Amino acid sequence: MQPFLTWWTATGEVQLLANEITRRAPETALQRVEDWAELSAEARRLRAAEAVRDDDRDELLGLFESYLLTFSRRGLRVSPNTLETYRIGVSQFVDWAAAKGLKVHQVVRQDALRYARHLEGAGYSPATVNNRLSAVRRFVQAVIWAGLMDADPFAHIGVDDPTPTHEKRQVYSSDEFLVLMDAAWDDPRTRAMVLLAYDAGLRISEVAALEWRDVNVMAREISVRNGKGGRTATIPTTDRCIDALVYLGLQSSGPVFPDRRNAERGSISRKTIHHVFAELCQEAGIPRKGFHALRHSFGTRVQRAGGDLVKTSRLMRHSSTRPTEGYVHMVKEDLREVVDALGEPTAGT
Repeated sequence: MQPFLTWWTATGEVQLLANEITRRAPETALQRVEDWAELSAEARRLRAAEAVRDDDRDELLGLFESYLLTFSRRGLRVSPNTLETYRIGVSQFVDWAAAKGLKVHQVVRQDALRYARHLEGAGYSPATVNNRLSAVRRFVQAVIWAGLMDADPFAHIGVDDPTPTHEKRQVYSSDEFLVLMDAAWDDPRTRAMVLLAYDAGLRISEVAALEWRDVNVMAREISVRNGKGGRTATIPTTDRCIDALVYLGLQSSGPVFPDRRNAERGSISRKTIHHVFAELCQEAGIPRKGFHALRHSFGTRVQRAGGDLVKTSRLMRHSSTRPTEGYVHMVKEDLREVVDALGEPTAGT
């Protein structure tokens, strides 16, 4: 590969490709793909090199997003949530590299390991560290695609988490849930948000994006469009969850939870839901375990009610039963019942 600086001494070459690498402002996912994918390999390399040279964050993120939407198995169905999570991971890495005096294409294996240690030292959980590293790996692959690197220094770098998944999952007890509902008695909007997670298992992003067309009152069903992994599913929910939505005032269209401060935005943001729920927990005097713990509670309750891991997985909308196991909690009383049921050995056993 040619040295970085020599790419910018060939002035004539850059001028020759000027029209091809003119920046565009993509408005759709397909346009974001074409923004970089339609370039020739050389034009893409030159444009990426300019972005690296100028520390142009928007351009680098544009390169990353175009690569992800082009080569990901999910294609244009990569969820906005996933894209945002990856953008955060990439931006964090670019900031770290800049602070270390490194251009992103100059990072080697030792630097990649240093970055992993940096994330651990920042106090992130093993799951978050691995999530951040996953984002950087995708970004480096985009830089390789652009012709600025030959190999991925982040390949196979990750951290182990000694704590079993089910031990890390927190849930709200039935008593805590009732206290939360009492605290939200005069706030039907918050009650509906909580019940969508607690009785339907919706993620916070799915609650925020829910539209009235997704609510089937007669069938008592909720449709989740473009959920995690781009999956779409229709799931049953409880009468009280549907009643809470009806109480908000059924509409023919539009978001169930519009952004009251910014009408142009449309739906409420995840950040706002986090804030609202934090205030609810504080008012109720309940330890805040996070909004996602409501979904954990849903999975645990479904498993205890039916005892069927496959059905629980389907209601949780997982791609297999393996991730579902992390949501299935057995308190000490449950474990005691299992052991007591074994009884004493009998003759012939």
